Parts: sequence; structure tokens; C-alpha cells
Amino acid sequence: MLAVSSMSSSRETATTKSSSLIPSTFILARSSRYHKCALFNVLPSDLTNESAFAGEKCRLFYGDVVLDEYIENGSSISRYILKFEWNRGGSRRRNVFCHTEVMDNVHKWNETITEWSSERFRIMMQCSDDRYILLELQICETSEDRKFRDVLCRISEEFEIWAELMDD
Repeated sequence: MLAVSSMSSSRETATTKSSSLIPSTFILARSSRYHKCALFNVLPSDLTNESAFAGEKCRLFYGDVVLDEYIENGSSISRYILKFEWNRGGSRRRNVFCHTEVMDNVHKWNETITEWSSERFRIMMQCSDDRYILLELQICETSEDRKFRDVLCRISEEFEIWAELMDD
């Protein structure tokens, strides 16, 4: 069974989706969902030898990655946020495990998400009290991984073009 990423172009206000994550002036332009994704801890560099943890990482989360694109009146630059969600039981309610900060330029983009290997990404997640934690993302289905990489490439190029135009 192929998982399909859902795209919605409804112009609903951001406050109806996740009021605590983004400013109320943002409007959700598009949302893409990627299924069967796992988040892993990143071992501190001085503890990555075989004796410390036997080289094993812990899977912290398994569910969906949601990439939301927001627009703001009067601005041409899109803003993005990655959320990690799962569905509790048979309910339609989605639960957010964690999220990134709002990414609105090439510098924030490159600080937040980087390709770590052919199978994984490193993502800086925002926690409470403006603290951040580095996690590894693995998209377990090949078709979902390919779609995710294509979107990341498009967004990265978009931010690079804006940076060049603004001499950033």
C-alpha cells in the first residue's frame, strides 16, 4: 500500500492549526505529510565509541512528518515549519511530538535541517524555553523519502535565490 502525501491549498489561518507554533498573522498555504518516519537521538561526540553505548541509537518517535508552508500578507517569502505527528488510536485528532522553529531564510534552513547520510537527516528541534535538540530523521519508505528530498531541494533553492536577491 503506497502512502500518499496530502497537499492542501486551503487558506485557513495558522491559529486554527497550531496557535503556539507560529504567529497569528501567518496563513497556512500548503501542508505536506510524509508517512512512516522515525526520529532518533544523536549521541554526543565524546560518547560515540563502542564502549559507551555500543553504537546504538534510540528511536524516540515513529509517525508522520508534516511540512507546513505559511505565507504572510505583504511578504513574498514563504515560511516553513516541520512537525512530527501521530494519530492516537482511531481518533482523527493529531498529536504533535515536536517541531522546528519557523524557517524563513537560507541560514535558518541550513541550521535546522541537513542531509546527514544517504538515509538520514539531522534536524534541530525546538523545545521549551527556547532550547534546541539535535535529532536524526529517517523516512522508512523509499517513495516517501524521495518526495521529501525533492521538496527539501526545492525549498533550499528558493531560499538561496532569495538570499542572492537580498544580498544576504
